[in-house]
Amino acid sequence: MEIKEFVDRIKKAKKTFKESDEYTKGLTVRVNKKRTKFILSKQDKCSCCGHIRYEFMNIEFYNPEGHLTLFESGMLYALFVKNKLVKDYHKYHNCIAGKQFIENIKKIETI
Repeated sequence: MEIKEFVDRIKKAKKTFKESDEYTKGLTVRVNKKRTKFILSKQDKCSCCGHIRYEFMNIEFYNPEGHLTLFESGMLYALFVKNKLVKDYHKYHNCIAGKQFIENIKKIETI
């Protein structure tokens, strides 16, 4: 791979990350010891009065999951809390690792 092509890939990745920043900003992930249950919480300001509110989401996996990437946690938050499709979701869902990750989800509930 040429250096120019490598630099272009990094620039594209940064641009995509900035566009998805609205979903990942203020997002924290907690996990149980078995790594089968994750809790995503997001601190958000109310648009009308500015008070801080929290949104929570419980995710249960069939098999223990390693570490959720920033994209995975942001994608799950956007899909199931905001009901919005993330820009790169279709690419992620079509790759083998993405399919395995999606199929490993047993239950998702928002609180």
